[in-house]
Parts: sequence; structure tokens; C-alpha cells
Amino acid sequence: MKNKRNVIIFVVILIIILITSIVLGKSNHSKSYSIEDITNVEYVVFQNDNKYGVIDRSGKILVDAVYDEIDIPNPMKPVFICKYDYNVEKQEYNIKVLNEKNETILYQYFIVEAIKLDWDNSEVPFEKSVLKYKQKGKYGIIDFNGKAITKAKYDEIKSLDFQEGLLLVKKNDKYGVINIKGDYILKERYDIIKPNENYQASKQIDNIGFIVGNLTSDGYKYGYVNYKNQKVLNIEYDQIEIVNKNEEVSTYFIAFKDGKAGFYNNKYNILKNLYDNIIYNEYNNCLIIEKDGKQGVFKVNGEMILPIEYDNIFMSGRYVNTRKEEDVEVFDYTDMSKVDIKNIIGLNETLENDKYIIAISSNEKYKIINVTDNMSESSNEYDYLEYIGENVFIAYKEGRFGAISETENLIIDFKYDDMQKIQNDKIIRAIYKDGKTSNIKYFDYAGKEINYSDNNSLYLDEIGDYKKLDLGYGQLYYIKK
Repeated sequence: MKNKRNVIIFVVILIIILITSIVLGKSNHSKSYSIEDITNVEYVVFQNDNKYGVIDRSGKILVDAVYDEIDIPNPMKPVFICKYDYNVEKQEYNIKVLNEKNETILYQYFIVEAIKLDWDNSEVPFEKSVLKYKQKGKYGIIDFNGKAITKAKYDEIKSLDFQEGLLLVKKNDKYGVINIKGDYILKERYDIIKPNENYQASKQIDNIGFIVGNLTSDGYKYGYVNYKNQKVLNIEYDQIEIVNKNEEVSTYFIAFKDGKAGFYNNKYNILKNLYDNIIYNEYNNCLIIEKDGKQGVFKVNGEMILPIEYDNIFMSGRYVNTRKEEDVEVFDYTDMSKVDIKNIIGLNETLENDKYIIAISSNEKYKIINVTDNMSESSNEYDYLEYIGENVFIAYKEGRFGAISETENLIIDFKYDDMQKIQNDKIIRAIYKDGKTSNIKYFDYAGKEINYSDNNSLYLDEIGDYKKLDLGYGQLYYIKK
């Protein structure tokens, strides 16, 4: 009888565990979402006589230029937010939503608006799969077909900085976070919510954390809530900085309390709040600690590497450059051995190629040091050096930029006012300013001038009889050629 009762209890516990797992699984799944990728542009805004309309990719006019503003939140979809008759007192427009046939849509809602992204990370500066609507003085979100995702129950809805797909919602003077599916991430409990800027590229809720804050009699105090909505740091800090990018492994914080910095691994206090400042070095995964005008270096587990007795410390790659009064020393962080190079006060590692080091001499000039050739130094010194790959350096001397090889052979003449490597391409952009105009040339790494367009925009430079005018900050439209 006793065994039978134990079996029944075991079965009941097993069922509870299974049900809990299913519920939690559904809950976690329900908080996932995806960001729509814009692969082509079908519709754009054009301007005529300071009024705006819509054309398609062939240049055909779909909406006449009679509106004060038009937002196209997704250029692949025929949903155009048209604004007119601006009310100065209320600072509001009348709004109608049109489709590609110039028909009014989504008219069942009092007001429909695009949700603008508040940071410059996208050619399409809006949430691309949801809109916000207003009914009876409250806001909710709908999809592009007009289906309500949430009820109109919020006092305010706007994008969350650095995290497309998450929305900041306000209710009863408190902020929370929902995703574009309408699922709650954080309930409305906070006066301030700041996203983890390290997760700007993330497109899911996984690994997203939030700095949260409330107003107290001593000003705003901050804490941290992780992506599982678990409290990590209490709301008691003057300032919190998140310094690594993977909550699955660990999250490090530099947190200030009463004007002093401390260091935390999740909720564990590694270094107490005793320091004037703490700087995290991501490359070496270590800390530069400052106290009473002196600096030292610690590991993230709290172990001291260099005592807090140096006047200045800066790191370039694996090299730790230090100064104490008139003495300058350089250490290799891999084993903290001293690097002894005569008349050198600093070393910058070329992270893409460990064959070279850029050295700073005692007269604050730059040299190339070849590590594989007995630490041989370049014959000349430069006012600036930057390694860009393929044994090529951008160099600056006598007020002009040029490019040289590792053996100082001239690749591009020293005659340019600015020179940059174009990210993700083996291309050098050189700019020569002639009065008020700038001439731009492009070179490959061999120094050969090439034809190149570094405009990777989805939007065509020309559509039919119209040319693109990009004012930045999401302001883009087309005008007659």
C-alpha cells in the first residue's frame, strides 16, 4: 500500500514537472520575434514644391505631392502614413493612411503612425512590421494589415534605443517593455529603462538586459534586470555601465555608488566601491583601476596585475603602456614581461597582423617595428600611422596623408587632406580639399586608382525622372532631376 502511494506521488510530481516545462517552453517561445529584412525598395517618397507624395520603383506617381510629410515604414509594403494640416498648438498633424492605389486604409483607427527608431542604425528608420494606433486617448500596436496586436491601453509607445523589435511603453507614469508581438518583457514599474547597448545587433530577446531606474529623494538610482526578467543589481546605484556582450557566460558591470566605482560579475561584487574610476579593456579582458590620481591593472576576477601607483596607463592590443613620473615602461600583457625598446614610450599593436608594431617614440613620432626581423625599426618617423592590412599603412607627415608599405615604399603620394580605409573592402578613400569643394579618389592596396562607389544603399540614386536626396537622420526623398 505504501509503495502504491509512493508511485502515485511520483506520477503526480512527474506530471507537474511536465506541465511546468510545457508552460515555460511556451512562455519562452512566445517572447521570440524576428525583424523583417528589407531586400528591395518598392515605394519611396518624392518632393515637389515642398509637398510630398509617393512613387514606385519605376517612377510612377502613386500618391500626389500634396502632403506635409509622408512616412513609409516598410518600403516593400504599400502602407503610406500621410500627414497634413499641422496643428501648432497641439503639435499634431491630421493623418491618413493610403495604399498603392491611393485608397484610404486602416480607417477603423482614430490615428495610425509609424514607430520611429530613435537611433541611426538603419536606412529604414522605423519598426518595419508594426504600427501604433490611437483610440480614446490611448495607444496600442497593429500589424500592417490592421490586425490589433495589443489593446489601446498605453499612454505612450516608442522604440527602445539600440534594440529594434522592442518597444518602450508607458502606463500610469511608469515604463515597461513589450516586443512587437505584444508580449511583456518588463512590466511598467520603472521611471527609466535603458537598453544594453552591447546588444544592438541582436534580433531576439535572448541575452537582452536592461538598466532600470527610479527617481528617489537623492535623484535617479539604477539597477539591472537580465533577459529572464531577474533582478541582478538592486536599484541603488548612481550609474551602471555594462562592459561585456554575453549574458549566457557572464555579465560584468562597473557600478558607481556614492561617487565611487565598483566592479561586479552579475550580482557578485568583485571589487568594492572604493575607486575613482574603472575602465574595462575588452581586448585583454582586464581592468584599469584609478584611485587618488594613480592607476593600476587588475584581472576581472579581482587579482592585481600592476599596483595602483602609475600616473597613466593605456593599452593598445596586448601592450600595456605605463608612465610613473618620468619613467616610461611597456609590458606585454600575455606574460607581463617588459618590452625594452630604446627611446620608445608606447607601443600600438596592429591587431590584424602580429608581424608589426606601431611604436611611439620619445619625441611623439610614429615608427613601424618589424617583430619578425629582430625588431627592426622604420627609417623614417611619421606624425601618424595606421595599419590597414596587406602590409599597408596609412601615414601622415608634414600635414598630408599618404600610404606606404611595411618597407616604407610609397604606395600613394603624400598630398591628401584625409585618408581612410573603407570598412569591409580593401579600398582606400583619399580626400583632397580644394577651397570649398572636396575631391575624392579611391585606390586599391597596390595604389592603383579605381572607380568605386561606397554607397551601399538599398535606395537607388535615380528612379525614373527623380534623383535621391538623403539629408541623413532618416530624411530621404526624391526630387525631379
